Amino acid sequence: MLVLASIDRYCSSSLNAQRRNWSNIRMARKATLIMLIIIAIFMI
Repeated sequence: MLVLASIDRYCSSSLNAQRRNWSNIRMARKATLIMLIIIAIFMI
């Protein structure tokens, strides 16, 4: 989760407007869900 927070921080402070748009609640929820699914698959 720390990696996701770092990526979000990078996107929110980027000079590129498209990257800044990636830094929002909706994308954070999607990234968290994907990360949880990947972790669950590796735990099986």
